[in-house]
Amino acid sequence: MTSDRLAFIRHARDLGFPLQAIRDLLGMSDRPDLPCAAVDGIAKTQLAAVEGRIARLMALKSELERMIAQCAGGCVADCRVIECLGNHAHCTTEHGREPAEVSELPRCRRSDFTSLRHWLKLSGALPCGLGCGLNVRPGGLFRG
Repeated sequence: MTSDRLAFIRHARDLGFPLQAIRDLLGMSDRPDLPCAAVDGIAKTQLAAVEGRIARLMALKSELERMIAQCAGGCVADCRVIECLGNHAHCTTEHGREPAEVSELPRCRRSDFTSLRHWLKLSGALPCGLGCGLNVRPGGLFRG
């Protein structure tokens, strides 16, 4: 693989493109005679995903600011932040986790997902040594 292709992949990943979109974009870049409508479509899809993440982050920021402003600074027993964290019903915005790309979710051959430790390993928080074929490195998950 040439350094130009590696730079292309690295830049696309920096912009948050999913792996399948990068594969598609690389394939299209090898055919310069094609119209760029499909490329534009992939870029527009990525822009919509970024805008969705920004909206979720803005809701998260707003909720955190509200929680902090409502905290009277007394003792933990009366702390509004602790109260809100303990009961999502006290929140005024929906600020759940960002949905993962289905194609990029870690898969495991184990059927037992009851173990929190195993879930943490699959989510990338811990290296997986449970035989599922996933490993973790600083850039993320990869099949081992």
